[in-house]
Amino acid sequence: MLGISCTSTPPQLVISEMEHVLCVPAAVHIVAGDTASNLAELVLAYYGAELDVGLLDRPLPAQDVSAEQLKSLFMAHGLCAFVIQGDFGNGPTSLFANLVAGRPVLAQLENDRGLRRWHLLIGFDRRREVIIVEDPLARVQALPIETFSREWGRTGRISVLAAPG
Repeated sequence: MLGISCTSTPPQLVISEMEHVLCVPAAVHIVAGDTASNLAELVLAYYGAELDVGLLDRPLPAQDVSAEQLKSLFMAHGLCAFVIQGDFGNGPTSLFANLVAGRPVLAQLENDRGLRRWHLLIGFDRRREVIIVEDPLARVQALPIETFSREWGRTGRISVLAAPG
């Protein structure tokens, strides 16, 4: 299993104590800056692939990137990819079910100021009521499910799921 990079993890977030966390490798960040490209790079690294920057017209900023652009990027790298309206249920669009099945999920959140950004969901802990995310600056953090749900709801719960085909 690949090791998770926790060098920027806040001290109060102890990964080993969480209910379920995927081991996402630290990425090299071929594309510098705060970009959705960095999150795509993490997903590709998780599946053992590297981001081919030749497939990018430009770096994908964390905000103004559509779910379809991310889906296309994953498909260009040989993964199956789907744009879904995620939920907290038990079916194929469930965040929890996909994480338990070993599939990280990209979710778009909109904060109170109206800024939309992509976050990589890598785990959860229902007891503590948190979702574990890696934000575009590659910081692992625990978001309260209530906050996550509110910010995710503002985007229509838009999510991108990629997996080997």
